Amino acid sequence: MRIKNNVDLVKNLMEISPFGALSQIFIIEAISKEAKRIIKDGDKIIAEEEARAASGGGRSLVNVEAWVGTAKNIQDRMDEFYETQNKRNYEYDEEEEEV
Repeated sequence: MRIKNNVDLVKNLMEISPFGALSQIFIIEAISKEAKRIIKDGDKIIAEEEARAASGGGRSLVNVEAWVGTAKNIQDRMDEFYETQNKRNYEYDEEEEEV
């Protein structure tokens, strides 16, 4: 597979590994941990950016408010996905007990 963009790269990292599905767990965990760190430190990150800009240091290439917002969006979507998966698994377990 020729890797042409970031989506191809992440897909390749998750699907082709000598460690199998552990790569998927690693990548999802890394994304979640980094998103949570950014969310937790969001106010500090934004304040530091504003202080740097106020002192004439310029602004980051990436808008930090958007960066924090992106982290929140990603974490919310991951939480929603895994909450739905857990609910489905719980419902499946209940159905098996009834049989």
